[in-house]
Amino acid sequence: MLIVEDDADSARDDGADSSRIEGYETATVANGREALEYLHSTPLAPNVILLDLMMPVMDGWEFHRRLEADPDIAQCR
Repeated sequence: MLIVEDDADSARDDGADSSRIEGYETATVANGREALEYLHSTPLAPNVILLDLMMPVMDGWEFHRRLEADPDIAQCR
């Protein structure tokens, strides 16, 4: 699971803690740009991406457009 959320005190950390307790391997990033960098750097694509749509740097909508346009990581959608 990849959690893309700019608010570390809410969904990002709490969601990661909850999913890890349930046994899921979870990564977190603060915005769409970091999410793209993460997807390019990891050998295994996440099964789920929990995506905030309103973030600084790169919002969720722009992340989704770039994800679909990038053949190296498009399988993550």
